[in-house]
Amino acid sequence: MTEHVIWVKSFILPYIKNGSKTLEVRLSSRMMKRIQVGDTLLFNEEERRKVKDIRHRKDFHDVVTREDTEKILPGYGPARLHALYMQHFGALRDLDGVLVFEIEPVS
Repeated sequence: MTEHVIWVKSFILPYIKNGSKTLEVRLSSRMMKRIQVGDTLLFNEEERRKVKDIRHRKDFHDVVTREDTEKILPGYGPARLHALYMQHFGALRDLDGVLVFEIEPVS
């Protein structure tokens, strides 16, 4: 199993630490496609989580309609979360789909 360093905005890290964020969403890039079930994600070089499952979604709209958004970013809801993704990723949003990593504490 491999460890991958993943960077998130500082306001997101507490949700990972307290266990309320159990889904990490990323553009399906070459680097992200290397991550496999069982690998460890090291968030901001301080918080480790094991990859429990990986799902491929067509785009961010598919993510917010098919995934539990409370597990992606608690309190944001589908519309606000979708707007955040569009603002952050802009034109990159439809390159090769989106990966949803289901994460859990490392035992």
